[in-house]
Amino acid sequence: LHRKPHIPYRNWCSECIMGRGLCEQRGRHVGRPHDIPRVGIDYWFITTGSVKLRHELDFEQSTEGDAKLNEARKEGKVVKCLIIRCYETKCIFAYVVPVKGADEDGYAVQLVVNAVVWLGHVRVILKSDGEPAVTKLVQESLKEVKCSVEGLETATHERSGPYDSQANGGTEVGVRIVRGQFRTLRLCLEKRIGNKIPPKHPLTPWLLEHTTMLLNIC
Repeated sequence: LHRKPHIPYRNWCSECIMGRGLCEQRGRHVGRPHDIPRVGIDYWFITTGSVKLRHELDFEQSTEGDAKLNEARKEGKVVKCLIIRCYETKCIFAYVVPVKGADEDGYAVQLVVNAVVWLGHVRVILKSDGEPAVTKLVQESLKEVKCSVEGLETATHERSGPYDSQANGGTEVGVRIVRGQFRTLRLCLEKRIGNKIPPKHPLTPWLLEHTTMLLNIC
């Protein structure tokens, strides 16, 4: 029964310990209430045996580094993911963004729009750091949200400094939560089938969405 969701964390479960050990335990910061719900958005990456934010990868944060990262994605060594987390409701969504050329941005924009529709807020702030790719995504998402979401009164963008983990802490908390739960479920599955699951395997996008569904339900 515990293997189905691996929720809550159990210290007698080896996969829980490996996936969500002490390094993932953090204090809870309540913060001040906000009148307008904030929805944090960021990109992160799945590599062989690890889940990382952009600045944690071995590729430089430059045009040349981005080109090498895109090449690694095409080769299936790295998988790009999108996280969307509502700070007020704590609902969280995560998706694999496939390599789709120019259409990739449009695909990610639609995922953001779908999340805003599902959350049902009449006013919303889309929050991100100042990393160029994420900023572009939020700006394009705002245009689409304002045009296609019925009943939406206001939608604005709140941006912190590039890769500023403190100012964008609510989103990074979401990444840590998803990272720990995803690793736990993947480790358990790999142990039971006796094989490693490579990042580019079709199980990866399914397992990622399943992970956030379990987090939202449980």
